[in-house]
Amino acid sequence: MISDDELLDFDFDKEVKETKEPIVSNELGKRFNIKAISPIFNQKNELTEIKDNFLEEYNKWYIDKIKIIPFDLKISSLIFYWLYICYGYNSNNNVYLCTDSFTNNDNKKLIKKFNENNFYPTLTSQNRLFFDKEESIKFLNWIIIHNENINIYNYKFKI
Repeated sequence: MISDDELLDFDFDKEVKETKEPIVSNELGKRFNIKAISPIFNQKNELTEIKDNFLEEYNKWYIDKIKIIPFDLKISSLIFYWLYICYGYNSNNNVYLCTDSFTNNDNKKLIKKFNENNFYPTLTSQNRLFFDKEESIKFLNWIIIHNENINIYNYKFKI
């Protein structure tokens, strides 16, 4: 999963090139046969096409321009890695996911998906997912494998 900004702003300039190559070569790249990601917008600045099948994925995450958790979300450490990279931060050795753009019900679905994978975040009053220090360490250790060769995100894994 790539965040809105990452997905729609993936021009692969020097700063993002380091991220692009591992995406293309990992299971996400294989799933979508990614060679390039090129968003296409109409005159109203509405997304109309993303080459290499990303439009299909985009449509799973947005219904009437409202972001949702897809009912068929497949859970893997790679999905959780991108969720953290795109929406997460570390504060005082606790991981937070900025999921406030999702509804409370969608966040509860997401928490259930985490629980199914033996992670137990809670929902903050700002509608964000919170992992205490012990859960944060466990979570980061599970997803860090996908950070190999993507040095620009190393700071997100320091506890």
